[in-house]
Amino acid sequence: MEGHPFGWPYEHPPHRWCGPPHKPPHFRGFLHLAILKCLKDGPVHGAEVQRVIKEKYGIEAPPPAVYGLLRRLEEQGFVVSSWETAESGPARRVYRITEEGLMYLERSFEQVKKLKNILDKLVE
Repeated sequence: MEGHPFGWPYEHPPHRWCGPPHKPPHFRGFLHLAILKCLKDGPVHGAEVQRVIKEKYGIEAPPPAVYGLLRRLEEQGFVVSSWETAESGPARRVYRITEEGLMYLERSFEQVKKLKNILDKLVE
């Protein structure tokens, strides 16, 4: 709707349920799933995780968010990490998804698919 007074569909007017005008939801709630999906393909270092989720899924996540989530995923047992040294360059921490992480990812995708079906019906 061109010319909408509130910039539809990007913003809407304030009201008591939502507060001030805001942008549409971002991927923050799904970033950990994108990271786990990236690790499902094989061991990856943090900077590579950030690059892959940007290229594959269009999610531009700042490094602190990616590394913070990798640490939390490791604390939860969904990811393990180890230091790998190359003949040239510094050592890098490489992350791998665990069996528990794979099961969590599978269960989460089942829920996301249900949510997608609901959203598809809402936007018809």
